[in-house]
Amino acid sequence: MRIVIYGAGGSGGLLGARLMSAGMKVVFIARGSHLEAMKRSGLRIESCHSRYVVEPVEATDEPADVGKADVIFVCVKAWEVEQTLEPLRLMLRADTIVIPLQNWIKAADMLASRLGSGHVLGGICHGRSHLIAPGVILANGVTMKITLGELNGGRTSAVRALQHFAGSAPNLQFESASNIKRHMWIKFAWVSSLGATGSLTKSSLGEWRRNPQKRALCKMLLYEAYAVAKASGVPLGWCNPFRFARSIATGEPGYKSTMQLDHEAGRRSELPYQLGTIVELGSALGVPVARSAEVYERLMLLENPPMN
Repeated sequence: MRIVIYGAGGSGGLLGARLMSAGMKVVFIARGSHLEAMKRSGLRIESCHSRYVVEPVEATDEPADVGKADVIFVCVKAWEVEQTLEPLRLMLRADTIVIPLQNWIKAADMLASRLGSGHVLGGICHGRSHLIAPGVILANGVTMKITLGELNGGRTSAVRALQHFAGSAPNLQFESASNIKRHMWIKFAWVSSLGATGSLTKSSLGEWRRNPQKRALCKMLLYEAYAVAKASGVPLGWCNPFRFARSIATGEPGYKSTMQLDHEAGRRSELPYQLGTIVELGSALGVPVARSAEVYERLMLLENPPMN
């Protein structure tokens, strides 16, 4: 099985490294100094539990050189997803599976509409990892889990095949879901709410959760996201806000979302594709999202201050 990791940053790099460790044939599409470091010295994975290098690494910045693939994990930033369409077509066979792993609820449907629904599965990645230097990825936690499913529901032979081939990968789990859109919306709502709250308050989870007003802000963003999901045809269930409250209370005190880390570092963040999408869909569906709209406007001004 020939697997392509399109975007070898934190999540994509760690996923590909663990598949390689299980003896899988993996090709990375990357760029710049990260690509050169991978080709020169392999891909180094660091965590509090271990350090290891996978090599040699097959990597390129030219998708046309990759050839046909069995499975393609699309791990680029949300604003780059549309740019992958033509390169992806070069790698497709009739049975190629494409799995976008962005925290952007529109990514899978957009790819399916352009590449064909038979090619695209919905997917989410559980586990945090970051590119900390060219060729070096920091993994926070031991196990990485990928949840996959048909966008229209059900469990397919393709998903079962993915579970089978990845079963021996160290610290990597695959699971199928009969309602993948529900799983995708739950994570999307959580990531958007946590990221926006952390970015606006400029504090880690352990800091802002001690403040009742900041906790209330996050809860309101979450409820608005859930209302948008329901109006989109994906009800998330009454119990999930309670699970979310528990995760806030017990989560890692130093946690900051990728969006918040990018925001604080002055890098382009996925804010328009996360909270911005909640606001956009809420407006289109007639769902009140006043708090989300207010927070989104404030954060956009911080990321893109007006020119004097």
